[in-house]
Amino acid sequence: MRGRCFGAVTNPLLDVALINLSTLFGGTLGSYVFGAVWDRKNELKADVAQSAVDNPDTTTNVTVEQ
Repeated sequence: MRGRCFGAVTNPLLDVALINLSTLFGGTLGSYVFGAVWDRKNELKADVAQSAVDNPDTTTNVTVEQ
């Protein structure tokens, strides 16, 4: 069954395929970006933890002076 969209003949199977491919592409791209941000955050945490192990004399106390 073919429909008409803006004067052009459409194919429902191709419409569904296009929607699924665009969803797949968007999900893959979103996962890549989110994963890169997550990995970078964990890398920074590991760097801070390693520097605390390497320099035990360093304190994490904060003094507020007025």
